Parts: sequence; structure tokens; C-alpha cells
Amino acid sequence: MTTTQAPPVVAASRATLDTTTANAQAASPASVSPASVSSASASPAAEREPRERATGGAEALRILVVDDHAVNQRLVLLQLDRLGHRADLVTGGAEAVAAVWRGRYDVVLMDVQMPDLDGLAATRRIRAHFGGCGPWIIALTANAQPGAREACLAAGMDDYLTKPLVTADLVAALARARPRGGRSVLDPEALDQLRELVGGNATTLSGLIADFLVDAPVLLEALSAARSDPGPAHRAAHTLKGLGATFGATDLVLLCQQAEAGAALGRAGEVGSTARGHGVAGRMSSGPRDLIAAIVTEHERVAVALRALG
Repeated sequence: MTTTQAPPVVAASRATLDTTTANAQAASPASVSPASVSSASASPAAEREPRERATGGAEALRILVVDDHAVNQRLVLLQLDRLGHRADLVTGGAEAVAAVWRGRYDVVLMDVQMPDLDGLAATRRIRAHFGGCGPWIIALTANAQPGAREACLAAGMDDYLTKPLVTADLVAALARARPRGGRSVLDPEALDQLRELVGGNATTLSGLIADFLVDAPVLLEALSAARSDPGPAHRAAHTLKGLGATFGATDLVLLCQQAEAGAALGRAGEVGSTARGHGVAGRMSSGPRDLIAAIVTEHERVAVALRALG
């Protein structure tokens, strides 16, 4: 199996900021290796107290800083550390896309002007992969010209900050950061587990998605054709449930569970209690035909989300 090379991601803490800056100045991006985070303070409680005051008691965010300039990197990382947030650093747009793909970040602070892949293009790629459930992306730019903010938002960014970065503005922007969208079609945690399982190999993941897009319609056809025959209907629903679970398609899994249980009992419309409170109760059927229609509709939503990933 061919694996993609992981981008260099530098984990930053107060103890490693000087080293991070020196590495960024003296080494090419490809030569910077991941750094482990170690506490610089003798007392964890002493370190935690000022951080809690700085964040107002809010939970620390996991933040990816994307900037190719050593001075900017140092200033942003220092501010984030003083605010009590955890930060990783990459120095280019392509590295940012790969880092977001491999890890889970609450917020990305994205420099707009970078030589290899600029922040606008990197954001478009992230949104294409994650749709509405990706990280909150805040533009960092020295461009305060008219239309700059609009261009960032049009690319899929959520907020906009100008350089030099004022701490009060950063605090306000991070306070505005929130999970994008509502409950997603695909469970982000399940997707993270799948990415880990394939070793971060985008080609392998794309192949799995392609298999789903080919196999699922065949199973839907079999389920529809076999709705009056419990045996084949049960097998088709069970297999489709497993495919959906692979990608974290929670609602599809719940609907298939109902069809699977209903087929086993010979009455597919009567087993819906397991889906209560999971966002699909309104689509629960009073008979096999309605249940299959709900499964087809949910499959279409899942297929759209998977195509965006692949």
C-alpha cells in the first residue's frame, strides 16, 4: 500500500516557542519534524490558573496556525499560548489541507498570502473535503483593502482578522468560533477513525468511497425488490447498514436497523423505537414502502457527502 507523506506539523507550547521560531527560520518546511508538547512550568496548577483566567473558564481550543513568516508565527503562537489554547503550526497551504485532513481542529488561523498554495485555495480544498462539518477558519491577512474580507468569506472562511494581530480582536474572533452547521450527515469521529485505519492514505479512502457509491445502489435495489421476502430484505439491509457504519452515516444505519429488524419480524414498519431522538424519527414509516423510500433519501444525502470527501 502506498502511503502519503505526512506534512510537518509543529506542536507549540510556551516551552517550545523559541525552538519553533528557530526551526522556521533555519530549516526548510520539509525538514521540520513534529515536536512533542511539554509543560514549561514546575506546577501544573500554577500553569492552569492563568490560562483559565485568560479564557474566561472556557475550554481550550485546538488551533492550527498556518503562516509562512517566522515573526508572524511567533507572535500568534505566543498570544494563543497566553490565552490557554493548544496550537499546531504549519507553514503552507498544502500542509494545512493535509493537517486538517489528518487531525481534528476546532479553529484554523489561515494566512491568506502564501507561496505554494494560498489561504483561499487551501480553504476551498478543506471545504470540498469536509463540507459543513470542517473546522472554523479565520483569515489572517495584512490586506485591508475593500473586498478582501468578502473574498475570504466567499472562499469558505468564517471570519477575518488583519495583521498586525491585536490580542483583543483575536479573543473576540475565537469567542465567535463555533461548530459549523448542525448534525452532519457523516459522523466526524467515525471519519477520523477511518482515516486512521487507512493510515491517512487519501487514495485508499477514495477507493472505499468509490466502492460504497457502486455497492449501495445495488443493495437498495435488492432491498426494494425483496421487501415482500424477509430473507433477502434482511441481508440487503444488514449489508447496507455495515457500509453506512464504515463512514459514520448514523441516520442511514438507524434506518437500515429498522428495516433489518422489521424483515426479521416480517413487519418492517413496526420497529422504529431505536431511532427516536436521532433525527430520523420523522421519516419512520408505517410500512415497508415508506421505510425504503426513507432509506433511499438518506442514501442520497450520504452519497453527496462522500463525493465531497473523495
